[in-house]
Amino acid sequence: MTALRSLGRIILDDAISDEDLRAQLFAAVSREELVACVDKIGEWVTGKRSDLFHGIVRRHGMLRKFSPALLDALELTQDIEGEQSACLRALQMLKCSDPRT
Repeated sequence: MTALRSLGRIILDDAISDEDLRAQLFAAVSREELVACVDKIGEWVTGKRSDLFHGIVRRHGMLRKFSPALLDALELTQDIEGEQSACLRALQMLKCSDPRT
């Protein structure tokens, strides 16, 4: 996913001309790495793991309905020293912004 984030930033950079875009993209992420990312994404949405992905999408409303209760039940702690991860900060923010309160 880091590769895709890097490519997205380059694509969205208006300072890079269309003529230079492809060279900039492959300078940041090799063709082989991009092919591997595309293959992984394809497996999630059409391959043997797609049932899980589509199941989550179909049940999005139910997941949203019960996620506050799940967050209440979880004790969120960081396992390593240093700055708190962005994911943990986001989960704690969601936990504190429970719409039921």
